[in-house]
Amino acid sequence: MSATLDPLILPPDALAAARRSLSGQDRAGHLAIGRPAWPFVLAALHRESDRPIVVVAPGDEEARDLAGELGALVGVEAVALWPSRGVPVGGAVGPAPHLVGLRARAVGSLGQSGTIVVGSVAALVERVPESAEPPLELRRGGTVDGDIVERLAALGYERVVQVEERGEIAVRGGIIDVFPTTADQPVRIDLFGDDIEDLRAFSPFTQVTVRQLDRVTVWPAGEAMPTASSLNWIARQPPTPNAVTSALSAIGTISFYNLTGTVDVI
Repeated sequence: MSATLDPLILPPDALAAARRSLSGQDRAGHLAIGRPAWPFVLAALHRESDRPIVVVAPGDEEARDLAGELGALVGVEAVALWPSRGVPVGGAVGPAPHLVGLRARAVGSLGQSGTIVVGSVAALVERVPESAEPPLELRRGGTVDGDIVERLAALGYERVVQVEERGEIAVRGGIIDVFPTTADQPVRIDLFGDDIEDLRAFSPFTQVTVRQLDRVTVWPAGEAMPTASSLNWIARQPPTPNAVTSALSAIGTISFYNLTGTVDVI
């Protein structure tokens, strides 16, 4: 339904200028609008162009709210939230598994066409790992490559008797339960040898199946020591082409920066 609003949102001169910023015709621009309009404007610009967009919100809470609103408008698969770690680097306690997973998914989504990455200022100034384990892709009817338990352990998942929290796995013969760090419910993987016979989400409280799944992406639960800058202009490195950053201010301004590049991990 929100797509029907696009013709009402995009034609004004100010929004046309923002659209030019996304298409690469301008290097920068800004647009002052009320906070309630942010997700509708960004969703309209997203549908207008398949360029990847990075949205920088003032804080984690604002970024989380905006990511949720954008997910409702353009689909959750197109939106990735980039939260801050929540704890100091090198401290006694690492970031929570769900934050690790969200951060990994956001970094993995950077530069992909048709995606919106929403991060806070605090998240983007933090360093990220030089490299990371790729997510584990599982598909019902597909096969697993190698030992799936070892792969999940490499992603930082903790083996337990019964899965209750994100970042945990439990193994019972050919049945593997895993609670992906970016999921709302754990997943039960039914294996026959290397073949995935069934994938289903289940309740961690009752252990009862909630729904069948066709595919699952399992993002990391553990993060290596972050040593690389997440902002290429801070590191004084040349950016990767074809992306735009959109920064939101607390007073209702959206600024578009087309630097012939993107927020990139270097």
